[in-house]
Amino acid sequence: DALPIYVGVAPLLEGEFNQYKSCIKFYEYALNGAATLASRVQPYTEEVFRTVRNTTAAWTDALIEAASMDHTAVARQEREWVLANRNMETNVALWEKAYAA
Repeated sequence: DALPIYVGVAPLLEGEFNQYKSCIKFYEYALNGAATLASRVQPYTEEVFRTVRNTTAAWTDALIEAASMDHTAVARQEREWVLANRNMETNVALWEKAYAA
């Protein structure tokens, strides 16, 4: 049996290369029932519910808080958001439109 993941951590340095990455870590964590804690940089600022400034102090505080929080409600909200907004079945019309263009 795999250990359950309660909080998924997605640190990312700010920079030109990283701003073009996707939120795949957020999607993976959300679909597996973990609340996500990510750097406050693109690509995460648009979609992730909880982002953290990229400083040692901010990450330390956020990780301590995340370790003691009840992640269940946040994880459920994130999962519902991903299923509604990033699900291939839900968004197939968008993919078909992009392909046709």
